[in-house]
Amino acid sequence: MIPERLAARLWQQREWRRARRTLDGRRLRVLYPGRRNGGSGPDFKDALVQRDASPLVRGDIEVHLRVAGWSQHGHHRDPRYNNVVLHVVVRPDAGPSTYRQDGQAVPVTELAPAAQPSQDLPQVTPVESPLPCLLRWRALSQERLGQLLDQAGTQRFLNKSIDFLSAMEMEDAEEVLYQGILESLGYSRNREPMLELARRLPWRTVRDVALAAPRYQRNLSVRRLLLAVSGLSGRLPEDPEDNESGAVPLEGVRGTNVAAMDLRAWCFAGVRPFNQPHRRLAGAAALLVGYLDDGLLAGLLPLARQKSVATLRNSLIVADEGGALIGQSRSLDMAVNVVLPALHAWGRREKDQPLADSCLGLYVKAPRLAENEITREMEELLGVAGSTRGAGAMRQQGLLHLYQVLLETPGPSQLPKARAGIWR
Repeated sequence: MIPERLAARLWQQREWRRARRTLDGRRLRVLYPGRRNGGSGPDFKDALVQRDASPLVRGDIEVHLRVAGWSQHGHHRDPRYNNVVLHVVVRPDAGPSTYRQDGQAVPVTELAPAAQPSQDLPQVTPVESPLPCLLRWRALSQERLGQLLDQAGTQRFLNKSIDFLSAMEMEDAEEVLYQGILESLGYSRNREPMLELARRLPWRTVRDVALAAPRYQRNLSVRRLLLAVSGLSGRLPEDPEDNESGAVPLEGVRGTNVAAMDLRAWCFAGVRPFNQPHRRLAGAAALLVGYLDDGLLAGLLPLARQKSVATLRNSLIVADEGGALIGQSRSLDMAVNVVLPALHAWGRREKDQPLADSCLGLYVKAPRLAENEITREMEELLGVAGSTRGAGAMRQQGLLHLYQVLLETPGPSQLPKARAGIWR
């Protein structure tokens, strides 16, 4: 038996292309084997598979040596595996069937079946490349591909602006901006709990609590409040003040009659020490305290009207003696993905075209953000690995937008094709 990590590599590099069937005899077509998951959870994310004539489905893939590995590893009790659509095994065994925590059965296929498919069933044509439409994109010149990625990056920004605008029609703009900031501080693994925290503990409550405290205690008051409602109180052994029981008086404060979050909502495994949620909440507290008097909108709007991306980025940095609580990389990410599209939406809502133009202009000039799994995957799929590194954030955001568009399509016939525009 080969090591499980080698089995996963074989699946990613070549085995997914084979004509294959599930163990129950159904034809299986894999258009995209998924991108390798660098964290906890399923081995591959966002795969596209189709069984017989069923609709194309998008989901995760898990690889094991035997079918029994699914239950032996406890995946049948883990909700993180409820998006798995295919179980790949090296050797079929008599182990229990593959069922997710939500009760859904998962089809199983053998990594490299020794036997040929039954002759009484139609043959399955092997797939030559992941997402066949990408062949058309790979045929484009580097210059043309770069132009299309820039267009895609602009579209991603405008889509975010539309989402923020829609949210502002239903909720106060300050709350929408606050939710976006907290969510961005969750990185990839704690975005959902950060957003849940922002919804349980609205910005107006944070301001009330902070403004009621002496100015020199506001940072500590907000940090304690965030930790209390998040359920993370007591996770700062180096700071005894944050371990005090009942340090945050919530009674009588508007909007604070909420239960603390379950600690299990947060992800700690595989998260770097400087990215742990309690540190990000400490950074959030320090950042928010700087906007208590004027408010988030009034405080950030002048920065968006300037011509310097660095000025906006630096306003979101939070320094600390033990290392930045919010560093340059995260502050730039926050500016590009939250602040600029949110303020662009505000400009559209208030019919302030100069503000909207300034936000888009800063976005176009923004330098490249940190690499992630999706941007690296798209560069590999497009055959441009390393060639976009000198471009700015807009082209990188184009890679993310194209990835989502490619995988959100309902069927092969509707996959985008490179033409005069971005897709048709």
